[in-house]
Amino acid sequence: MGKDLELLARQILLIRSRFNELIKKMANHPRIEESEETDDWEQLIHLCFEYVELKKKIRFAFLDPKYSVIGVENEETRNTIIGILKNEPTEIEKALAKLLENKMSQKEINELLGYKINVDPLGDEAMEYLFEWFGPSDYIEGIYELGALIMEAEKIPSFLNEYVSEIRCAYGFGQYLSVIALSRAMLEICVYDIIQKKWAQEHDGKAPPVAELRDRESLSSKIKELLKENPELSKRATKDLLRKMNPVIHGDLYPLEVTRQVASDTFKETLDVIYKIYEFLF
Repeated sequence: MGKDLELLARQILLIRSRFNELIKKMANHPRIEESEETDDWEQLIHLCFEYVELKKKIRFAFLDPKYSVIGVENEETRNTIIGILKNEPTEIEKALAKLLENKMSQKEINELLGYKINVDPLGDEAMEYLFEWFGPSDYIEGIYELGALIMEAEKIPSFLNEYVSEIRCAYGFGQYLSVIALSRAMLEICVYDIIQKKWAQEHDGKAPPVAELRDRESLSSKIKELLKENPELSKRATKDLLRKMNPVIHGDLYPLEVTRQVASDTFKETLDVIYKIYEFLF
């Protein structure tokens, strides 16, 4: 999954490389022929607009739920996609903005470079992902924001992909209690996955279904038992994380103001704790 996005990102890396080559050439050879200078400027402008189109393609692709979780092994390629989702300005964008500052308003430049979401250029297809009662730009920015967070996380178990996709949508729509509840569900799913794996190892056979492994013992107790040799991670998973998420699913009044930041931080911490538990036990 995500090979087409990797291809787009690699094309962007090639554009950046060519852009830097041209900038360096023009800086080191200020007295080149006028015809060659014109050709270089035309190439620069062409590269800038080609970059913007590739950036739009990557950002639009991330609206599709199938890209909720993608694996990109190459660090430079992965960081390129993350930077695009976060809208981190690049030298190409700065150069293009400079070229256009006397021809377009700042608002138009921001929309061109993707800093400000303008739904119209996305077309009717994008509207299929949105509900009329919610601001499309808010939803799309939420998808990009969590998409970058997911890509920054360590490896996510594939059986959690549907949950991650649901969390992404809930976050986009501002349903932050849902983000926390689903994050808590992910942690529980992983704990029982580990219990099954350990049962299979100890009994040299296939583990029984999760329903048969459940008992009256709390999830917190099960985590403490699994991590009894790692008290620091145990505390992080139970007292620091689980205790914060449990009120949501047990019907208690949530003790914190459930802001966008709280939801994002809770989801990010859940992904990291899950990764650390698997890393420690296997």
